[in-house]
Amino acid sequence: MIEKIKNFFNKYYHFFLILIPTIIISKNYQRLDNDAWFILNTGRYLLKHGFFYIDPFTIHEGLKMIVQQWLTDVIYWSVFHYLGNIGFFIFITALTYLMLYVHYKLVYLVSEKKLLSTIFTVLCGSLWIYYMTSRPQMFTYLILLTELLVLEKYIKTKNNKLLIFLPILSFLQINLHASVWFIQFLIIGTFIVNGLVPVKYRKEDFKVLPIIIVTIIMFIVGFINPYFYKAVFYLYYSYGSVVINNNITEMHLSTFGTIQVKQILILVVSFIFLSNFIKKFKVELRHYFIFSGLLIFAFMHNKSTIYFLLVSLYALAYGLKDVQIKIKLKRLRKYINKKNIEKALTFLIIISSIGSLVATPVVLYKNIKKIDYHNDYEGAMDYLLEHYDSKKVILYADYNNGGYPEFRGVKSYIDPRAEVFLKKFNGKEDILEEFFNRKSTTVPYIFYKYKFTHLLVSKGDKDILMYLYQHPEQYELVYTQYKKYPNGANLKIGYLYARKDNS
Repeated sequence: MIEKIKNFFNKYYHFFLILIPTIIISKNYQRLDNDAWFILNTGRYLLKHGFFYIDPFTIHEGLKMIVQQWLTDVIYWSVFHYLGNIGFFIFITALTYLMLYVHYKLVYLVSEKKLLSTIFTVLCGSLWIYYMTSRPQMFTYLILLTELLVLEKYIKTKNNKLLIFLPILSFLQINLHASVWFIQFLIIGTFIVNGLVPVKYRKEDFKVLPIIIVTIIMFIVGFINPYFYKAVFYLYYSYGSVVINNNITEMHLSTFGTIQVKQILILVVSFIFLSNFIKKFKVELRHYFIFSGLLIFAFMHNKSTIYFLLVSLYALAYGLKDVQIKIKLKRLRKYINKKNIEKALTFLIIISSIGSLVATPVVLYKNIKKIDYHNDYEGAMDYLLEHYDSKKVILYADYNNGGYPEFRGVKSYIDPRAEVFLKKFNGKEDILEEFFNRKSTTVPYIFYKYKFTHLLVSKGDKDILMYLYQHPEQYELVYTQYKKYPNGANLKIGYLYARKDNS
């Protein structure tokens, strides 16, 4: 019986240990971030009205748009609507586990070391904690890891049939999250370059022509989406805006003060050390390209660091394939031999596996109990909808908070869909620049331009609050929004104003 238990855990322990980072990350899913509201709102609208090309959610008329993550919106709304809060939480958590499992399969494929693959996957999960949230990126991370798995499997098995999965992944990516569709070509490009190098300069012999052909098919498949070429070239419309880069935190340059960059530096130092001082640590040209290319990408924007953290350990694992740890101290050899190490590892694996199995339902239950999918401004919106006709409301809400009123059926001035408010994107005007670059002297013009009937103002919106203080005859405070914290604190966070001459 004991031997059967030991064999069971030795065979399946990776399934259990991957649960550890999964349940830790699942704490991120207790609340919805601001983006989630426009994602859910868009998914609901798509299922009810079909695809649209003019924005229907804001007070602005005729804004052209591309719903670059339409399939994610539909999936998220369907899960949220039909399975409820707990179902949505479990769905996102399961997606995280699947992502970690694919990472394990990838690392194990290139290293052929089960314990190393498990450790690297658990470690990788801990590096992802700051990025796992209910956004389209969740699918992108899974697709990129799967793409690497398919390509590495092809090189190892020389089975051309495996490459059939790549166009399918391209189709999914363009419909799930078109804005980063191009990244898959950066990844596959490293394999093509690697394959073009003469065989004598690389460890593996594989045909590069099938990869090139499939890459062309992947590009063509990208046009199979509701927005045709506009989704394929979405990056052109959405990237490079100064106002976005200056005002949205995740688009800021990565700095050395963040914990994410410190993690990256540790991985870079480890890679350099292993490459230069461990003779048997050998990686292929593609791994150097992936490692260095995504490192550059990571320092371009805060949101890009995840792509380096996503695959860097896979490149390290490939190099560690032929590296063996040898104990040279004679005194220790008596006690630390292969047999004793195996016994100790087996014991640790069994204890850790049992611990993760016991902890997982307990932690998940605690996380589920703390699920709070209510928006901070829910009370203000309840009051607005109860006392005013939502169809006649012209609402001012800021960039962070505008998505929730739209989810509740009230058209807003702006929301977190940054690109939608760029003239280059919407073909009409630069509303995003108007919002972020406004000054106290331009606020009266904005109020005159839009003639807001109501204002959902956060406590930190100083320019708007100053204007209201200086012009008390125009708007009256009708609701004060408080936020309740777990420690019992009840703090004022915002206000709802109504124009005094509203009928």
